[in-house]
Amino acid sequence: PPSFTPFSFTTELREPPKPDYIGLCCLRTSPRDVALTAIEDAKYMCTRQHGDAPEVTLHGRLDLTFAYVSEHVHYILLELLKNSMRATAEFHGTDNMPPIRIVIADGEDNEDVVIKVSDEGGGIPRSHISRIWSYLFTTADPEIQRGFVDLSHPASDFDTASPLAGLGYGLPISRAYARYFGGDLSIMSMEGYGTDAFVHLSRLGNHDEPLP
Repeated sequence: PPSFTPFSFTTELREPPKPDYIGLCCLRTSPRDVALTAIEDAKYMCTRQHGDAPEVTLHGRLDLTFAYVSEHVHYILLELLKNSMRATAEFHGTDNMPPIRIVIADGEDNEDVVIKVSDEGGGIPRSHISRIWSYLFTTADPEIQRGFVDLSHPASDFDTASPLAGLGYGLPISRAYARYFGGDLSIMSMEGYGTDAFVHLSRLGNHDEPLP
């Protein structure tokens, strides 16, 4: 009979350790570096849909590093930037788009690391503010959702192949990620002008994982 070598999970699936990582947690998560990656991903998606994308400027504690799950930060920032870029492009047109500002705030006595994403994309009507945290609520063209309901090619908010907006679960998942380790995500909007999103991230050494 033919011989075979038993598959070993311990030898075949083990990945080499990553520098500065303990499991999924990066001990030196850089909000600046994560933001730069999210900016490039969001600009690619916005340019694909609108032909151009607004510039994004970074301010504040650009040298900051802290222990966190960097993939969570990337997901949250990508969702916020996608929303800001879409709103800016649609509100101003692609010929005269004001920049989006990302501000990273932190100090020795601060409870949280706070990241603000600020745009001039026309804001959100007050009647929509409570609804933006509901799964599947979207202000995008409903054809986008119908076009992505395909079981053979499931849609995902997690990569640049997804649409710029329209799936309706980016913000709720982003807030769940922020709250999972004791942080939060809040939105303040001025209809007719723009929106400020505040991401509060707790240092992982200061809070316990919320267990049921």
